[in-house]
Amino acid sequence: MQDPHQATPAGAGPSPAPADRTDLKEGLAWCVLGAVVLVMSITMDRLADQGVAPYAAPGLLPGLLGLVMILFGGAVALRREVVAVSAEEAAERRYRLQPGRLALVIGLCLAYSIVLIGHGLPFWLASALFVSVSILVLQHPQRKEAGQRLGARAVGFAVLVGLCAGAAAMFVFENFFLVHLP
Repeated sequence: MQDPHQATPAGAGPSPAPADRTDLKEGLAWCVLGAVVLVMSITMDRLADQGVAPYAAPGLLPGLLGLVMILFGGAVALRREVVAVSAEEAAERRYRLQPGRLALVIGLCLAYSIVLIGHGLPFWLASALFVSVSILVLQHPQRKEAGQRLGARAVGFAVLVGLCAGAAAMFVFENFFLVHLP
């Protein structure tokens, strides 16, 4: 069996390019961040002296999130060893990691947190708008590259996902975290 990271002979089809080391670096960075979050959550005061139940301890949710970050970071780091990456996929990954795209995502998040939340809109609606607009904006480059126009189907899908995400976020916050949202 041939190593998936080795080039194939000319004319034998698309040759897998050596996997990007970006996955390994980013996966390890997420593992380290997850470990820091986990350690900090373990060292938090448990508030047992104030009669707080163990499942309501302040460090429980951050600790679980730290574990998930470690798990998924490990999966990303190991992915480069398991999956052979073609030259096209490597180019697409580099495209997805452009700084302008990151700035766009940060801008969307800032607009959500500064403009939409707390200014009269119900939380579920603000979240639905944020998710819907984010889907449409972030998929625009792929649509443009494929020569597709923004159609009713794409808008309908984004709105449906946004409404489901807004309702799910509202349900989770109010029923699991016991936080009343506007």
